[in-house]
Amino acid sequence: MDTVVVDPFLPTLARFGDDAGLLRQSLDASAWIDFALGLIDEPVFLARLLRRPAPRAEFTAEALRDSILGGYGFVEGMETLLEELRPLGVRLWVLSNYPSWAERVTKQLELDRFFEGYVFSYRIAARKPDAAAYRELCRLAGATADRCLLVDDRLANVDGARRLGMPGVHFEGAGALRRELAALGIFR
Repeated sequence: MDTVVVDPFLPTLARFGDDAGLLRQSLDASAWIDFALGLIDEPVFLARLLRRPAPRAEFTAEALRDSILGGYGFVEGMETLLEELRPLGVRLWVLSNYPSWAERVTKQLELDRFFEGYVFSYRIAARKPDAAAYRELCRLAGATADRCLLVDDRLANVDGARRLGMPGVHFEGAGALRRELAALGIFR
C-alpha cells in the first residue's frame, strides 16, 4: 500500500468530513493489526473495529470497509513503471502488511500481470519490519536476501530489510523509483 497501490484509508476518513478525527479516535488499531496478521477474520475485525460509538450512526464498520474497498487504484505512475519492468525480466513480488482484502486488490487491479508472487502478512502471521516477513519472501521467491530489492514507503520497513542484508529503496514516487532503478542498472 502506497507503493504500488494507493492506501485508501486516509482518503476514506476524509470522506467522513469534519467528523473524521472523531471517527479515527473511535477505531481500535489493534483490530487492524490482528486482521493483517490473520489472527482474526473479517467478521471479528468488523465487530472489534469501533471500540466506542462512532460520532454518527452512519459511521459503521461496514460503511468504513465498503468505502476502503472501493478506493483502490494505482499510485500515480506505478502501473506504467510495472509495465516497463516486466519485459526486462525483473522478477516482481509483493511483500505486504495487508489482510485478506489483499486478494480483492490483486483481482481488482489485475496485479498478476506484473507480479510473480505474493507474501501477505495475513498468510504468514508476520509483518514488516519483522525479519520473518523478509525471510518468507526469500524462501518463496527462491532468492537470497542480497539478491532482492525491497521498495517500501516506510523507512522502518526498508531498514528492516537492510538489517538482513536485503538492499532497500525508500519509495517516494514512481519518478524517484525510476531514477533509483536506473542507478542500479535495471533501466538503461
